[in-house]
Amino acid sequence: MLKDRTSLISSNSARFRRLSRIRTETEEEGRSEVRQIVLMLLLHIVLAFVMQESELAATIHSVLVLGVGVWNALTGKSLTKLLPIVAYIVGSEVLWRMTDARIFWEFSKYSVVIILVVGLLKHRNIRGAIFPVFFFVLLIPSIILTINQLGFTRAAREAISFNLSGALTLTICAITFLNVKLAKNDVQQVIWAMVYPITSVFILALSSTIGSREIVFTPDSNFVTSGGYGPNQVSAILGLGSLLLGMMLLITKKGTPRLLVVLLAVSFIGQAILTFSRGGIVNVAISALAVIVQLILKPEKSFKRILFFLVIVLIIVFVVAPRLDDFTSGALRERYSDFDTTGRAEMLEADLELFGKNKLTGVGVGMSARFRRFMQGTAAHTEYSRLLAEHGFFGVAAILLLIFMFVRAWFKAPDTISKAWTLSLSAWVFVEMSHAAMRVACIGFVFGWALCGFQSDEAEHVEHVDAPEYFDESERWNQEALNQTYRGRRLIRSKRRSPRTS
Repeated sequence: MLKDRTSLISSNSARFRRLSRIRTETEEEGRSEVRQIVLMLLLHIVLAFVMQESELAATIHSVLVLGVGVWNALTGKSLTKLLPIVAYIVGSEVLWRMTDARIFWEFSKYSVVIILVVGLLKHRNIRGAIFPVFFFVLLIPSIILTINQLGFTRAAREAISFNLSGALTLTICAITFLNVKLAKNDVQQVIWAMVYPITSVFILALSSTIGSREIVFTPDSNFVTSGGYGPNQVSAILGLGSLLLGMMLLITKKGTPRLLVVLLAVSFIGQAILTFSRGGIVNVAISALAVIVQLILKPEKSFKRILFFLVIVLIIVFVVAPRLDDFTSGALRERYSDFDTTGRAEMLEADLELFGKNKLTGVGVGMSARFRRFMQGTAAHTEYSRLLAEHGFFGVAAILLLIFMFVRAWFKAPDTISKAWTLSLSAWVFVEMSHAAMRVACIGFVFGWALCGFQSDEAEHVEHVDAPEYFDESERWNQEALNQTYRGRRLIRSKRRSPRTS
């Protein structure tokens, strides 16, 4: 009997040492990851100023990133490894436009498409593509109308590319995400990959704000606080970065530099507010509300996460916003109290009139700007009205299919956190499309991402497998022996329930 007890103690001691070694290695990996994150953030702060001063540097950066993406698509072993690269491109799109990189306007969208298509063709085993493909197929008939009216001209090509490149990006991203399984650490890597270039956008906008001798705040969007580039797109990408950082805190428990994440999230949203572009803020507000509602309706064991998420929201609403309002001498409050749609409502009404006259096929891709009675020559800001006016019945079907894909993904999500993820990202996409059409690649990428759930933390799986095994509670001598050997009451309490009794 004594020999058996000695053997058991020795065995459990070995397991304990193994677990301790694993935990030490995990902690060291966590510290190394944090150092890497900080280093990349600092690098992108420097990169922001370099690209601002040199168009050539911005161009080289864009081409280099595309090259790295294509190379990894050709040589990589999994689609999952492509996602951080694609996320980086999506986060860099506004940065490249801000720094006047010598690339064509839709460069980022087509870069995403090329990389992911190459990856999908290499791996071949594609499933779940029917709905995304059908969505894009619905938009093809209207191309014929555009070519029929404009011929095979540059104007026709530009109209088709400008209006359908976003839909193509969404289709390819949706197919890709439906063919990958992400662990939570994979999600974290993708978020950071997008956040790095967004940090560069933030730095350029912040330096423009600080460096300006005098900023005149009016009821309109502010180009000074958006780094000299379009406030709508700057606000949208900064808001998206803030949202993703907040979601990171919900889905990860360990290894996340929470203070740094909160600081970045608050900084991004603060600068987004100062752009006076309301769309980006509305996106985040509705997405955050969707998360909170989802968690409250079915909290499970997520009370602490809800509380933490609410703390961030309250800091923004009651600390950051009032100070920014003081900074703008009350102009901020006036701006966000103004419900004027800056012509979007009138354009929506005009597009609906076109739909009423061309219900079946619409007027053709990119042609609503030529035929609508209001703001002729201006591309639609609302993707839904554009789909109706330019694609007719097929546009209606496309909208319904997008909603169907979202609802399907939400119902298939395995737990509350996954449902909150799908709901939040989809909300961001649907709201962004309502006021900014599909101007940026992040819309398609984020929608595809919303369709993909995630697995448990790999660290949790490792800990579960390698943790010491404990025998039935009835064998009291085993518990006593362990207590005497380890003198670790906290470890015993945390591991008291064995796989046999749980």
